[in-house]
Amino acid sequence: MAFEVDKTGTENLAAGTFAGEDLSTHQGKAVVVTGVGVKLAFSAVDSGRPGVLANAPSSGQAASVYGGPNIAIAKAGLAIAIGDHVTVSGSAYFTPTTSFTYAIGQGRTAVASGVNFALRLF
Repeated sequence: MAFEVDKTGTENLAAGTFAGEDLSTHQGKAVVVTGVGVKLAFSAVDSGRPGVLANAPSSGQAASVYGGPNIAIAKAGLAIAIGDHVTVSGSAYFTPTTSFTYAIGQGRTAVASGVNFALRLF
């Protein structure tokens, strides 16, 4: 299911970048831009600063990735409250964290696990 991102004041950090793997079912999950394309991110320190996949490309198709400072629509891996610091889980979902060291953003909406939420990326 596709969703729209409010692009006011945002910029696409990965313009001209292609999916390095099939990301067609991963819209809203954490990704990193690598030398071989955009790939899922499995931690907050996974080969670079994670961003949010804004579209759903198959391998080799153009990928849109949003990074900070931005507000993007992301997938929650656990319940997130407004103001929670957020990191990346081992399954490329966004989850709350108490460690600011690994925080990549902050929840702007309260949601249950598996639901799309507004994430303010640092």
